[in-house]
Amino acid sequence: MRRALAVYVLTLVGLIVAGVFLLKLPVATLAPHGAPFQWIDAIYTSVSATCGVGLTSRELDVYLTTTGQTLVAVVMQAGALVHMMVICVLLVRVLAPKVSPRRVVAAVLCTTFAIELLAAVAMWPAGDDTASTAQRAGWNLFHAISAYSQVGLTLSDSRFAMGRFVWPMHAVIVPLMFLGSVGLPVLVCLPMRHWYARAAWGGAFLVYIVGVAALMVSQCCDTNASWHTLIADSSFLSASARTTGLSTLRSDHLSIGSQSVLMVLMVIGVNPGSAGGGVGPALILILARTVVGKLPGRGHHGEHDAQCNIKHYTNARTRQVLTRLAWCSVIMMALLVTGVASLLACFEPYVPAALMFESISASTGTGLPVNDLGMTRAGTWTMIAAMFAGRMGPAVLTIIVLRRAAVDNR
Repeated sequence: MRRALAVYVLTLVGLIVAGVFLLKLPVATLAPHGAPFQWIDAIYTSVSATCGVGLTSRELDVYLTTTGQTLVAVVMQAGALVHMMVICVLLVRVLAPKVSPRRVVAAVLCTTFAIELLAAVAMWPAGDDTASTAQRAGWNLFHAISAYSQVGLTLSDSRFAMGRFVWPMHAVIVPLMFLGSVGLPVLVCLPMRHWYARAAWGGAFLVYIVGVAALMVSQCCDTNASWHTLIADSSFLSASARTTGLSTLRSDHLSIGSQSVLMVLMVIGVNPGSAGGGVGPALILILARTVVGKLPGRGHHGEHDAQCNIKHYTNARTRQVLTRLAWCSVIMMALLVTGVASLLACFEPYVPAALMFESISASTGTGLPVNDLGMTRAGTWTMIAAMFAGRMGPAVLTIIVLRRAAVDNR
């Protein structure tokens, strides 16, 4: 518990450094048309994979060999596992102190590997019939890891976009992204009757449904697509925008209204204990309930709710801890987005809407690009710093708050 912060920071930094040097090995990269995979590309890709962002400066299927693609998969899986294990151990320590950390770590590892392997098998009908069995299996496993771990890296944007009209892609990837957004403490460590589990499941489902409805309304005015295509696109984007970043539809092809909905979904993000970023639907619900309970004329009702929570679920201090974490997450997210947008405005000729979209995408770890025009060298370094800060800042804040609460609960 005392070493959680040091373990987290040093492990993620070590993974990033290792990923950079491994991706620069001759067996990992290609040089199509004489354009080599440069050091800044290796740094960008390693930071993106480790921090669960999913943005790339080069096409992975063009500039990386099979060995390089495998290394990226290992790095993004390791980065996601480190994040989930540390946060899950601390969060479960606060919500269910009797559950041992070893059990939490074992549950995270077993559940993650089992879900990803099952998803890879289930995606087999959507694979490329012209590819070999090994290539098909590797493609499926790579994207299963990317979707569940909330990374959003893809080996081929054009090939993944073709899955827009393939039902196995939606039937497997969308539930996989949704499960990854709920958070492992809820999936494996807390019973459904627990108040936090209900907030996590209910918040994730509510945000998904509202996101689908909002995207359908914003798109139906700007497209002539059929209803089933509209529903499929909205469903995929609603699940993906909350920090996975996989997309069957380019963000710059969407209307300003749809992009605004995506930005809201990116800020909401996923629940603590998953591999993604954002504030978290469960924390937003807890924060909203706390704020409403303090409104004039609701003091007695708020006291009654607090007494019910103490009696039936957990002590009032746990609720206070999560409320504090929610406020800290909101403030941290606002500072990150503002800082990244200010820096990008100095280097990139973006319009305000695109500038805000890119800033939110990098700061929340979503990785949905608003365009494919490329960036200046200064803009690229700004995005690298934004991806690292977007992962490290909120995670360090969460670890500090939960660790202090866990110590106080002893």
